Amino acid sequence: MKTRLSPALRPGEAADLYRALLLDTIDVVESAGARLFVAFTPPTSRRPLERLLGSRRRLLPQPPGDLGARLEGVLERLQAEAGPRAIVVGSDCPGLTPDRLREAWDALESKPVVIGPAVDGGFYLLGLSRAEPGLLRGIPWSTGGVLDATRGQAGARGLAVHELHAERDIDTPDDLFQLFAETRASKLESTYPRTWKILHAIMTPRRFAELESRLLESRGLT
Repeated sequence: MKTRLSPALRPGEAADLYRALLLDTIDVVESAGARLFVAFTPPTSRRPLERLLGSRRRLLPQPPGDLGARLEGVLERLQAEAGPRAIVVGSDCPGLTPDRLREAWDALESKPVVIGPAVDGGFYLLGLSRAEPGLLRGIPWSTGGVLDATRGQAGARGLAVHELHAERDIDTPDDLFQLFAETRASKLESTYPRTWKILHAIMTPRRFAELESRLLESRGLT
């Protein structure tokens, strides 16, 4: 659940938004023609995910460790089962599109690493053309230095990186505000329909104004 979205969203609203993002992301991945695996943690979330996603989606438990260890473990499992090229994506980036996934996949034919940068200094996509054990070791997760540290690790190994267009993932109330403010200008209604519906059900004009006021106050602008 997106606890960092509190207090802008109530716990149930954050859970609804996360569920919508997950389902929309799965549709995007499948519409790109990709072979889909859903990596999950903790182990107790398997049953709820099976109920949500149905029996035809392949679920992979994430290994223990920090986010880097878990991502590497998932990538290694994918490469062992489906071939050397593998891509992992977050389920909270409504800027992800089938074309972006195809670009990443094609880039891995000539580059060993593909990164989809997030505007907060992280990444929403990581692709490898072969196993790279230790690539994500020592990354300062949950900070704005994730992307630069990952670039640095790749550079230290002599790995060329193809970077995709930067996108916003939804972690904080500010991300929520920016996403909602941009929905009319974006294609979110058609590309992430569940997410769009949840956002517009939650963000009434009054709540949107309250969120804007709270964010301005936090920045000392009121």
